[in-house]
Amino acid sequence: MLKNSESSQLLPPEEKPKHFLWRYHDRLRICARAICGDRQQSETDFLTEVAGLLKQMGIEVSKMICGRCGEIRTGNETIFTRALMVADLEPEESVTLQQQGLGEGRMLGCGLFVPHKGIDPVFDVQE
Repeated sequence: MLKNSESSQLLPPEEKPKHFLWRYHDRLRICARAICGDRQQSETDFLTEVAGLLKQMGIEVSKMICGRCGEIRTGNETIFTRALMVADLEPEESVTLQQQGLGEGRMLGCGLFVPHKGIDPVFDVQE
């Protein structure tokens, strides 16, 4: 329920101001905090490789962006990782990627995707 600023009372949903146009997104974003990779590989080559892996899974990608690089240290090795956000997925593609993951290192938390809050506004205000 929205708050009426004049009287500080809550307005019932049927009296919602008409200048709000609610927009729901049917395309989804998901991200992984760590994808195992090669430290020597450029970001462009990494994205190209990921796009190929996703295509093999039946996922057509239109938007991806890398995030921070990091390392996971195990008893005898150091694994280089990159964060990755994949945007504009169909709901089925998002579920597939969340279920299957990407790359190696699942037991270390690598390649696991979770839904990501977008930066688009929830609604547009029309004047």
